[in-house]
Amino acid sequence: MRRTALALLLAAGLTVPSAPALAAGTGGIVVTPLGEGNPTSFRVEVPSRGDLEVPFVVSNVVEEPRSARLYAAAVERQGESFAVGDPGSSRWVELADQQVTLEAGEVRDLAFTVRGGDLPDGEVLAAVVVEVQNGAVVQRASTLVRLSEGRTVPLPLLLVVVAVVLLLTAAAAVAESARRRRARGAG
Repeated sequence: MRRTALALLLAAGLTVPSAPALAAGTGGIVVTPLGEGNPTSFRVEVPSRGDLEVPFVVSNVVEEPRSARLYAAAVERQGESFAVGDPGSSRWVELADQQVTLEAGEVRDLAFTVRGGDLPDGEVLAAVVVEVQNGAVVQRASTLVRLSEGRTVPLPLLLVVVAVVLLLTAAAAVAESARRRRARGAG
């Protein structure tokens, strides 16, 4: 009887769905990237022009209301670790420095903005930071934002497209000229 009960408990434990992976959080407030890919960090292709809105959710995972400060910051790799900059220090990622209060279990949709432009060579990093103050202690957790250059049209392909357009334009002009000559010759 004990073996059967133990087997049922183990089987039940193995079939219980696990919670989704969360990126970073502290004090009961968690930031989770949306979309496909790694749920523990943002991977964003920076547009060459214009801006890009990147969605995420912020959740209260405890059973009482919680407040936190949210902001974006630049990140620098220092050996095997990362140094997170001050609020608003990222040139590429913008998220208004804001205080959010969430009820127990509440999930809220938010987004940050990635500014378009040419990225410098090498790794470009930023973070969405959650900051919770408990008395004199300030706790921070950061969700990494990995930025890479967006796809652009390769120059050889662009040249081929331009050449084809020019050839089609020239062919259309030659055809129009031949049509006019025939019309004059017939009249």
